[in-house]
Amino acid sequence: MVETRGVLRHDCLMCGGSCQGVKVPLLNEGELQRVAEQAVELGVEEPVVDGVLRRVNGRCAFLGDDNLCRIHAKWGLLFKPTVCRQYPLVATRVGDETRVGLDPGCFTSVKTWKTGPLVPAGALVSSRSGFPDAVVRMEAQVLGLLDVQDSVGGALCALTSASSSWPDAFLGRWFVALRGIGLHDLLADPDTSPSLTNSLGGLASALRGELPASGPIVLSAQADAFALDAAQRMVWLRLVTQIPAPAVTALLTLAGAVSCAWAHPNDDAAFGQAFAGWVRAIRSPSVLGRLLPTPTALRDLIEG
Repeated sequence: MVETRGVLRHDCLMCGGSCQGVKVPLLNEGELQRVAEQAVELGVEEPVVDGVLRRVNGRCAFLGDDNLCRIHAKWGLLFKPTVCRQYPLVATRVGDETRVGLDPGCFTSVKTWKTGPLVPAGALVSSRSGFPDAVVRMEAQVLGLLDVQDSVGGALCALTSASSSWPDAFLGRWFVALRGIGLHDLLADPDTSPSLTNSLGGLASALRGELPASGPIVLSAQADAFALDAAQRMVWLRLVTQIPAPAVTALLTLAGAVSCAWAHPNDDAAFGQAFAGWVRAIRSPSVLGRLLPTPTALRDLIEG
């Protein structure tokens, strides 16, 4: 059984961000052979390392200086590796169902998630989730909670049991913890992709200055709606594989949205780029390890 959440709309704006900072596995010997032959013709040395497309400074070895895939440019979409053709569509097997959705980590998805063309039907490569069965019930509770919220602030209040209309105390501690991960240094790592560095650079710079005072941080209507929808997709598709607690995934996603809105006030395009970078960053063990360094760190963050 295939399940989706909402209408699947996407339009590739050819930003090249999907070809940076990600591991692209080749699925079988046929793909390995085809990529090897393509690499010879395109002059790409050592195209595959340990079964995944090789990256150079965070970029796929086949990504051109114009941020376009050289395989796609020469032979067309159907000659790209399966995972590349499919992204940002993600399919996750949970029990007897396959959950299908769009990864909010696409750097331009905020521009087309409501108005882009419908994603055409077709076969998908899926991965099986390793989360325990008990997570399904918790997911239903978190997704139900998010379904009835009309703002990121309201969702954060519900997730942190804040009694006011804006979770001031939690967000105060959040920004201190966020500064503590050393985002600027992480982005300076040579293995960090340029797209991630560009998207989160504004947030990293803002965190080195004065942190926000208490009070609501305003998200535009578009940013608010996109962040809420993205949080549901992050939970539904189980995109943060290191965290089998759906409430934690939702909390990290939404608090990150507030952070990106603070760093880029009144700029939906910059917010969308930063937020896409954020929902990619929280899948990194190094980021999660710095943000939640101990088993009690999240509880301390919420409860003070």
